Amino acid sequence: DRHTEFEPRRAELIRAAAEAPEAKRTAARVDLARFYLAREMGAECKGVLDLALAEQAPTPETAVAFLVRAIAQILMGRIDGALKDLSYPTVGNQHEAPLWRAVAYAHQGKWSEASDGFRSVASTIGLLPLELQRTVLKEMVRASIETGDITGAVKQMEEFEAVGIPRELE
Repeated sequence: DRHTEFEPRRAELIRAAAEAPEAKRTAARVDLARFYLAREMGAECKGVLDLALAEQAPTPETAVAFLVRAIAQILMGRIDGALKDLSYPTVGNQHEAPLWRAVAYAHQGKWSEASDGFRSVASTIGLLPLELQRTVLKEMVRASIETGDITGAVKQMEEFEAVGIPRELE
């Protein structure tokens, strides 16, 4: 979604969400929200998911919607809202929820909780798109430094360099 032509893909996803039968509407809206997230359009992503989640009670099927909305909120700096989304029982420790909780704790300056969270989910980082890997690795390095784990910080910096450090973070 990051590299496709914007308008045709967006129109396709909006049409799919509008035409989806009620049972598949949330999944179609999550697809649209992921497209917005891939394009760094966090507010649009959150808006789509606000609508989707307002129309449906939390169920195991909505866990992905809560997770994607939490990621969007973290990227927009709305940490309390992200943690609320990540605390829904249907979300639990599914998908990358523990990873994003750790990122949220890092944003709040809760370094010990963030470091503990990062240690438990380090293997899932490689599954994320590169841009999100960089976001997570940056927080991992900072949490390691803040908790005095210099060895961990050096190791994470090596991973960061392997992924590629963008010019704005050099």
